[in-house]
Amino acid sequence: MPRTEPAIFDELAQLCTAPGYAHAIAHIRLRDGLVGYWGEMTPEDMAGWFSRERLIRTETTTLIGLMVKAPIDFRRPDRDTLEKYVVRSDALLAEMHQAITRAGFKPEDWKQKNTHAARALAVSSVDLI
Repeated sequence: MPRTEPAIFDELAQLCTAPGYAHAIAHIRLRDGLVGYWGEMTPEDMAGWFSRERLIRTETTTLIGLMVKAPIDFRRPDRDTLEKYVVRSDALLAEMHQAITRAGFKPEDWKQKNTHAARALAVSSVDLI
């Protein structure tokens, strides 16, 4: 049976307070927050930045927020532990996305129930085009 959002979040919160987890966050930010290019930046250089494989800033900020809820242990983990932290963080956040989707979040329903917000989204979408 699939886990609930709170169950996933609880595991994520526990992971974020593991010894040396700050180094996992640094790794994730470097991996997902930088765009590599040579010479002039092109759209192709940016294309990989918009991937489901990368964590977005709010997800990384959530990891940081969970980490600071307890005293931070800055000890540097060994390479295998660091990799386990990063892989598990990615897996838990992917599982969280699935749980949210299963819960029935449908943008169309949200827009109908929140017409003011829907109008604001429509205006900002037009501005972006």
